[in-house]
Amino acid sequence: METAIIAKCRMEDRMKLRTSVGTLVPSSFLKKDGSRTDPRISYFPSGELKSVTLEESAFIKTSVGVFSSERVAFYRSGKLRKIFPQTGFPGRNSSGAVDIDTLAGTINVEPEYLQFYETGEIKRIVFQPSEVVELYTPAGMIKARKGVFFHRNGTVARCEPAAETIVQTPIGRITAYNPDPESSLVGGETLAFNEDGRLTSVCTVKNIIVQNPGSSNERLLSPDTIQSYCDEDSYILLPLNIRFEGGYTTCENMSGIHVLATGAGMTCIKSYMPDKKNFRH
Repeated sequence: METAIIAKCRMEDRMKLRTSVGTLVPSSFLKKDGSRTDPRISYFPSGELKSVTLEESAFIKTSVGVFSSERVAFYRSGKLRKIFPQTGFPGRNSSGAVDIDTLAGTINVEPEYLQFYETGEIKRIVFQPSEVVELYTPAGMIKARKGVFFHRNGTVARCEPAAETIVQTPIGRITAYNPDPESSLVGGETLAFNEDGRLTSVCTVKNIIVQNPGSSNERLLSPDTIQSYCDEDSYILLPLNIRFEGGYTTCENMSGIHVLATGAGMTCIKSYMPDKKNFRH
């Protein structure tokens, strides 16, 4: 005989759930107009609480502050995984943003959600699509969009510059920027750092890497252009992804992954200007 496992459920009567962040009241099954809502509670296949949408916003205490949340998600262990802050509650400023204290500075933002490591440290803050936030990073002050990832020690792990940003790398100065990160064939954000603050990867659409410049086996590694899926008369720039790991420097574009030779005069960086004119940004 198979055992039935509840994956989701709706509530017709008011109930309370005891969780690691306190007692939560799930949203009811019926709206005031009598219509049904989506499932308010979800569970892992093994039966542990996965997420709950709340009847009323609740103040949730986290490692980076206390936030009024309308939905809460958990790890299988019961520890807090995500909170979805409610907009427009007392304590937000006139723009609807909250202050989040991090090692990257006090981030004033109206987050879509905050994600935490199972051990409680902040892992990720996701911004609203139109928001740009200044962050202190190992590469200096950067205006970032989309969101920011953190290491467990609180340092910035990954971020997406909102504008062209020059950063110093092991092979020279590179302009970090990806105008269309959703279309990138290379996963991850434009800038990435390890826990010690060392740059581990950068994406660029503004530079090319010249391997063995001036020699008979000179090789150019550049960003790519592809035709837009939406408009055959426009093009999308795909960045060149450069990684610095394990003592090696690699470049990745649509032609594959290329390991760079290191040493004086073996690599140089040049500006890149694509031939195509009509780009979707």
